[in-house]
Parts: sequence; C-alpha cells; structure tokens
Amino acid sequence: METIELLVEKTMVPLELSVAKEMVARYNSTRKTLIDETYDINDTRSIWFSIDGFKDFVNNLPENASGVRIHLVAYGQNARYPNQTTVIWTPTVEQGYQHVDVLRKGGESFAADKTMIAWNAGKDCPPVCTIMKSFDSSADKTMVPIELSIAKEMVALYNDTRKTLIDETYNINDTRSIWFSIDGFKDFVNNLPENASGIRIHLAVHDQENKHTPNQTTVIFAATIENGHQNVDVVGQGHELINTHPFMTAFGGGKDCPPLCHWD
Repeated sequence: METIELLVEKTMVPLELSVAKEMVARYNSTRKTLIDETYDINDTRSIWFSIDGFKDFVNNLPENASGVRIHLVAYGQNARYPNQTTVIWTPTVEQGYQHVDVLRKGGESFAADKTMIAWNAGKDCPPVCTIMKSFDSSADKTMVPIELSIAKEMVALYNDTRKTLIDETYNINDTRSIWFSIDGFKDFVNNLPENASGIRIHLAVHDQENKHTPNQTTVIFAATIENGHQNVDVVGQGHELINTHPFMTAFGGGKDCPPLCHWD
C-alpha cells in the first residue's frame, strides 16, 4: 500500500541541483511575490542556522523522538523580524499511529520536557541575507526555545495570513508543516563535512507533477560553508562546486501536511 511505503521511508532525499533551484524559484515567483504585494513587505525566502546550534538541537533530542516537524509560521509586528515568514522546530514522538509534537492536539503534556518544546532563532533572509563572522547577531550559536503560547500564536498567524492567502489564490489546501523522520534527519546532520558552517532552509514549491503534493509549499535543506565572509550553499548562485561532498547538496523528502497529516 502507498501509505505503508510512506511510513517506512526513513531518509532525507537528495535533489538534483536543477530541480532544487526550480523549486526555490517557483516559491519566489508565486508565494513570495504574492505575500510581498499583499502585505507590502520583502518577505522571507530562506532561514539560516549555525551548525553548532543545529547539531546541538538534533543530537540532544530525547531517545523516544520519532522525528522533527517544521511548522511554517509568521512573526508578529513586534518581533525582531516583524511580519516575516519563518519556521519553528518541534521534535515529535509516536502516539498511537501518529507523530505528535507540543503544538499539536494532545501534545501539550510534552511541554514539561525541556527537550520537547518549540525552537527557533534562525537568521531570516531577507533581511539577514549575508551571515558574516563580524556580524553581531551571527554570534549566537544556539537555537532558542519558544514559549508554547507564543509558538502557537506564530502558527495561527501564518495560517490566518499566508496560508489563507495562498489557498484562496491558487485554489489549494497548502502546507502548514513538514515532517522528517529522526533517522533520516540525524543521518543528514551528522554526516556533513567538518567545514560545514550551518544549515539553510529554502522555502520552495513542488511542481504540478509531484505525486503526493502538487503545487504545495515545502522546504529544501542545504548545508553551508564559509566563502570569504559569507555562508554559501549549493542552491545559491555560483556555488555548484560545493556538492563534491555527498551531503553538500540539496535535500528534501519531508512529509508535507496537508495532505500527509496522518503524521500529525
């Protein structure tokens, strides 16, 4: 059965560079353009995390963690990146046949476990599109826990603004979160080369031919290395030679919800 095949898929999937770039360009020409024009902003297209903070988050997840869910969210007007799209990370555990997290119904009890809460602190581009050593805000090397009430507000704000706008414009039920198995996620993070400086998450869109989620918003992962004073990745213009290492390419393969919300 197709459902069983999805359930046993445990790895993140490397993407051809041309496909990854098309997916990123599709987000920029559709979602980002739509959001920019509607809200009169220059909205996010990618989010960068330091390698130290990212590995610390992944490798300190509890033993019973089944995966990691990325929630698409939006900052409020009073945040450090006012009214910008961003992401929140939440580890999941198996509960029955579902993967639940602290933001999902039935997952509030996890909040007492300090490893099972919501996390953020990426550098959103724009406005922070050049991550330099000399740039003060790049000095924080850890992901930051978020209060449950604030995380839920950020999720609700995305759903009420971005998701509603996209749904109505493209006549779809667009993505609100993406789930990755713990095995695949740790394999990706812990096999990056020693010179990896961080992880960049690119907001992207599947094409119409995608089997499970045609024209759905998703995310692509790319490890970064320092090049001069910048952190560059394989999806960035002019950096194709980075992917000589098997884990220095673009990766996808998350389970987009909807429609794959049996992961929730």
